[in-house]
Amino acid sequence: MTSAQVVGPDDGERALNGPDAGTIGHRLRDARNRLGWSLAAASHVSGISAAALGSYERGSRTLTVATLAEVARTYETNVLEVIDPVAAGLDAAPQNNCVLNLLALGGQLRWGSLYSFAVRVTKMRDQEGVSQVVLRANELDVIAASYALTTPALIEQLINLGCAERLPDDRVNADR
Repeated sequence: MTSAQVVGPDDGERALNGPDAGTIGHRLRDARNRLGWSLAAASHVSGISAAALGSYERGSRTLTVATLAEVARTYETNVLEVIDPVAAGLDAAPQNNCVLNLLALGGQLRWGSLYSFAVRVTKMRDQEGVSQVVLRANELDVIAASYALTTPALIEQLINLGCAERLPDDRVNADR
């Protein structure tokens, strides 16, 4: 069994000692399948071509650390879970999740990007036309970063505006 080839941005020679590329690919595919997404849907969310995502999942293409992190975020998991699920302690940390009220958010000019993102999420989940959407931790992480906020700070601001409410972790897990 060979180590997965995950190279860093600084020196194309640095490789990660860990599971083979096929194992990492299998874990990535499992994460995508848990979401019920096709490669095309995952490509739409990540901006990475479906062909490249498929190659990563088959273990036939080298992943940079940045790309592995992006694919893991897209698939609503994290790099450690992909590389070493036991070390990740899957139940260790609570997730930041919330229910977003699209009707309340729609009138908030500052949050236009979040509103557009949430509408795209509803389309991808075949939930178009709903007034509320559950945003998962990785989705909130991306949005928070785009607003230069931490995820908890984003959630608090949205709750204070009446546009969101916290979601217990058990409901998020049931929604997957």
